[in-house]
Amino acid sequence: MTTTLRKLIAGCCGSWRLESKAVVPERDRCRHFTADHMKKPYKNQALKWGSALCLGLLAIQRGAAEFVEIAAEIELISHRVGETNDAASAKPRTISLVCITGTNEWRIDNDFVQGAEEKWLFDGTNVYNSLRISEPLSDETRDKIAKTSGLATVPAERAKPTLTIYIWGSRDGHPLGDLGVNIPWLAFCSGTYLRREGRLVPLPAGMLHNTRDRFAYTDKTESFPDAFGLPQIVELFTSRSLYQASEDDFDKESFFGDRYAESTKKTASTLQEGILTFHYAVAESTNFLGWNFPTKFEFFQNGRNYEQNGDWFYHGIGRVKSIRPSAKPEGLFVPSLQQTIVDWRFRDSTAKVDGIIYTSTNGFASPTNDPSLQSKFKAWVERAARQKAVAK
Repeated sequence: MTTTLRKLIAGCCGSWRLESKAVVPERDRCRHFTADHMKKPYKNQALKWGSALCLGLLAIQRGAAEFVEIAAEIELISHRVGETNDAASAKPRTISLVCITGTNEWRIDNDFVQGAEEKWLFDGTNVYNSLRISEPLSDETRDKIAKTSGLATVPAERAKPTLTIYIWGSRDGHPLGDLGVNIPWLAFCSGTYLRREGRLVPLPAGMLHNTRDRFAYTDKTESFPDAFGLPQIVELFTSRSLYQASEDDFDKESFFGDRYAESTKKTASTLQEGILTFHYAVAESTNFLGWNFPTKFEFFQNGRNYEQNGDWFYHGIGRVKSIRPSAKPEGLFVPSLQQTIVDWRFRDSTAKVDGIIYTSTNGFASPTNDPSLQSKFKAWVERAARQKAVAK
């Protein structure tokens, strides 16, 4: 095989990296071989053979590659709305991430939570979120973790090597996480979700498990015209009816009953319809193995003074550093570590139990009908019932 042919074949497949503003996948290098570069007859013959082989390899790779791995960075700046000093002193931070995406599964690893390793996975049935503390957390971050999971945290220097994994069922694959996963999910994983009939696009910048107005907005979305269907533009607008529904659903999920019904109704009546709250747009993109992916995107989210802790403005720019074919994403369980599982697949409305916490040495999530988990769930329900009785 000639050197020319080897180079041509090597240029057909593999990943590309963004070295400059001009995005040229390595697999497209064969387009840049011309007769000017190959003046000898045998090189022309090699070009013909190589071109045919290149097309064949690309067709095989496109058919075989079910997942794509994307490395990217997001430059984010945020500040409270109305605070002049906050806006002037706000400093940007860079979030690094690696995303493996397919039509029905995805995984996103990021460093959004400072001082911890955080990973997210959707396996087609459940969403998993693993968190491993790698250095001492700030008091604010520790309080946030404790409030979300119900678990107390200890300083990293006193903690054993532990891994906390959160699990909840999801039929559509939205992470319902924080900005560090919601924005990458929207950019690289949301195509299947956006095609689902009746879907709502949740507000991306927020801890959505604790955000009452997460589904309170209508959307205007334009997607790439391919089978993967990632969005090119997403805009979210205020809606009184959706605000009311989102708040009511949150109260039901949180066992609040009608505690906030009156205040919700009052706030909904004062909302102005159709106010732009969130904007996402692709600035640059590339076609990789037949799917369109953003290589640069920008977003902002305006503050909502009608929502508790909602008065924050966010602005970010995302840039893809590399993209390549990938194998199926691996799971998040690490049996060699001490694993604490916060399992939100279990729920009992009467006892007001919305999850259970247990330790595990497994390398996978047991099904909800597992006898051991059912026994744990029963114990949690009974404990909640006793506490309720004592409170009376």
